[in-house]
Amino acid sequence: METENRNFDTLIRDFFDYLKSIPRSEKTIKLYAWAYRKVKLFMDDYKIENYDEETEKEFLSFYFSKHERSQLSPSGKRFANTIRVLTIFQKTGAITFGTKKDPPKVFDGTVGATMADFIAYKKQLFQFSPNTLKDYISYLHQFLTFLKEENVTSFDGITLPLVLRYLECLDPQKLPKKNRILLIVKSYLRYLCEQKYLSRDFSFSIPKGASIHRPQVPSTFTTEEIKTVLNAVDRGSRKGKRDYAILLLAVQLGIRSSDIQHLQFESLLWQQQKISLVQQKTGRQLVLPLLPEVGNAIIEYLQHGRPVSTESYVFLQLIAPYKPLNRCSVGDIVQYHMERAGITCSGRKHGPHALRHSFAGRLLAQEVPIPVISEALGHSSSETTMDYLRIDVTRLACCALEVAPVPASFYKQNLGGGMCHE
Repeated sequence: METENRNFDTLIRDFFDYLKSIPRSEKTIKLYAWAYRKVKLFMDDYKIENYDEETEKEFLSFYFSKHERSQLSPSGKRFANTIRVLTIFQKTGAITFGTKKDPPKVFDGTVGATMADFIAYKKQLFQFSPNTLKDYISYLHQFLTFLKEENVTSFDGITLPLVLRYLECLDPQKLPKKNRILLIVKSYLRYLCEQKYLSRDFSFSIPKGASIHRPQVPSTFTTEEIKTVLNAVDRGSRKGKRDYAILLLAVQLGIRSSDIQHLQFESLLWQQQKISLVQQKTGRQLVLPLLPEVGNAIIEYLQHGRPVSTESYVFLQLIAPYKPLNRCSVGDIVQYHMERAGITCSGRKHGPHALRHSFAGRLLAQEVPIPVISEALGHSSSETTMDYLRIDVTRLACCALEVAPVPASFYKQNLGGGMCHE
């Protein structure tokens, strides 16, 4: 099936019809749609109507600023592979995908039935996220498989020595995962005792996972690196105006990506020159100063970059129907501009959370008290902030980004007036 003579819109329509016929999941289709909207925007900007292999090369060269494929981050390589899939379909009308997903986990037998009941109970009680539910299903099924291999088919066979032997079989190089499994298994054993399937609760005799190492030192970026990223943004385009405002919110105020994604107009208190929002992660109110540079960048986007829309969210997607940003959008935006700016991210995380860490590091380097940093980050306690700020002293000196300070008079003024539009 040849598709080379079809324009991009027709090609995309045929490709998604093909995906649905295989079939592929709705989540997979959305991921492809997200990537190809970027290609569509590029083609529209450069007046390219038909898609072919040459268009793929031009787009990837533009997107990654002529970086060699070997220099791309893992996420960059996955993105490039996604674009390559479209080129293969454009040439052949078909595509060979990877191996199929693992078969569904079956909780059979007497013990398996109680695991299924336990998962349903916990899900209803704590309103599990999809990822948490996936962990419970995966790790308990793994435990069930171990019990079957040990010929344990009843609750009498579940003993403390057996459980400890199971934990010893887990990969010691993956301590965070091992600790997660340990917590889930202990919770399940307590459930069995509460439901009278076990005569005693020996979950307290299982180690607490104290051997787990502390997480790696948070990734940060230097003043010059952050400036390079900001200076490399094409602020003459609609995308650039939007992305520049988003980057400033992360760099200068340390706002989480989820809060940037969900930022609404009602949170922008122009008269008071403040941003007031309810944090998505904690549900706590967070009030920050609306710095002039941040405010002007948002105004520039609203006046000259944001599509006409009745949406209450500030930041929207670039292509119709102009929906609010999705869960991954802010991270994709940060990584995109890191790649474009030529920042070397080897060994460092390079998403919006790294910018948040850099913001925190700047405050610490300026000897801002920990309680004040806690308030700025929206943390519920100073202990959380102290653990959050595990940054090398030698790197702290590099983290400071010069930002116009908020004068003391700001907090004493009779609030009024708007943000400068110039």
